[in-house]
Amino acid sequence: MKRPAYLLLLTLLASLLTPVQAENKVLTPKHVTVPAYELSRTPDNQVYLSLEIHLAKDFDMSSNRVTSFTPLFSGADSTHTHEFTPAYVYGRRRHIVDQRAGLVPTDAYSIVRHQRGDEQVILYHSTLPYEPWMEEGTLELCVDLCGCAGARQELLYIPIGRLLSPFDPTPYVSFATPLVTGPKRFTAKGSAYIDFRVDKINLDPTYRRNPQELHRIYATIDSVRGGDNQGITHIDSISIKGFASPEGRYDRNVYLAKNRAHTLANYVKSEYALEQVPFHISFEPEDWEGLRRRVVESDLTHRQQILDIIDGTLPPDPKEWKLKSTYRQEYAHMLADWYPALRHSDYVIYYTVRGFTDDELPAIYQSRPWMLSQNELYRLSLQMQPGTDAYSELFASAARRYPNDSIANLNAMAVALQMGNATLAKKYEPRIGNSPEALCNRAILAYLEERPSDGYALFQQAAQQGSRQAQRALDELHRRQALMEGK
Repeated sequence: MKRPAYLLLLTLLASLLTPVQAENKVLTPKHVTVPAYELSRTPDNQVYLSLEIHLAKDFDMSSNRVTSFTPLFSGADSTHTHEFTPAYVYGRRRHIVDQRAGLVPTDAYSIVRHQRGDEQVILYHSTLPYEPWMEEGTLELCVDLCGCAGARQELLYIPIGRLLSPFDPTPYVSFATPLVTGPKRFTAKGSAYIDFRVDKINLDPTYRRNPQELHRIYATIDSVRGGDNQGITHIDSISIKGFASPEGRYDRNVYLAKNRAHTLANYVKSEYALEQVPFHISFEPEDWEGLRRRVVESDLTHRQQILDIIDGTLPPDPKEWKLKSTYRQEYAHMLADWYPALRHSDYVIYYTVRGFTDDELPAIYQSRPWMLSQNELYRLSLQMQPGTDAYSELFASAARRYPNDSIANLNAMAVALQMGNATLAKKYEPRIGNSPEALCNRAILAYLEERPSDGYALFQQAAQQGSRQAQRALDELHRRQALMEGK
């Protein structure tokens, strides 16, 4: 005769409630292992968790038990903890009873039946939003073996690892302070087309174009020492070179070019009270080179023939006569349209700019940045906010002004590395030299280019040569390695 169904249920409940004999401990590190895991911070600022939980064949959990597997994440300061959703492994009897009683968790990560005598693998994946307290936090797996009525029987904590964001090398960029060099020397150049009366060396400031051309020279001098530059610049010397056009006798042109240059120099010196400034006078009796440039750029019918005469070996007077007599029409054009421009005076003002205090640097950089030395540009950078466009442009401008200077390129590279811009940093890298700072920055570039072994070796070289930044980077790398190894 068959038993009623309720008697079968009573029998099953009685077996679950009957005290069991002591069993061998089943929760040991050999019974539950996590041979593979990933704990990382993703580019979209999430913490990604992946576990491969292995239950050994001798994980001898009885049929009336259930085991939960809960990843626990704790902050490095132990003040924050995040408990992930548990996964469950049920014994057969316990699973049936909990299902009938409605006790199986509905929010479990996963629920599987225990396969006695077989190795089982639980794959666990989850994410959570990253928060600062999570950096260098620890992950462990809490394995909780429960018996009847949820009574805890065994508890095991398995250390998994730490959350370490990818190594950021950019805090270790190295700058170099440019040396204070000698005087800051500059030049201002120009050309003036002073009109002298035919065959005369006296300068009439009111004659023809002379007011405008003299003003050109005055404006250049004023740009150097006038206005806001007073007290900042000092004119060291002025050079004037006079040129005459090729018509007429050469010996007479020598006289005219030489004396007209001296006349102009004396006039400028007296008008601008520059008696204490050295003037260097030179002259070119006939500006054949200037004439040649105009012929090359022209569409003259006999351009090549005229160039052959200019480039030939004839002395100046026969050369000028051959042009005039052979190509009369074209010579007349040159005489009328080109020769006046060949009668000019080229001048160069050599001047020195004094050094600036830290308080003066911002205003000078805004109005006359070319007056700042490398050292002054670097000192100005110390007053600026790193990472701003203005900060970056300051170092880029220094590299443009001193394209072959190792320190200018090193510092421009350092700014590019701070921004994480490996492409821009690589542009400066060939010209940064081989100083300890250069080796350190090359190491950072290697890490940004995902060449960590090269980067580590370069950090070692830089530290051996005295780079403090490289040593700090190595200390951080060693600390991270120790954390990963659980030391």
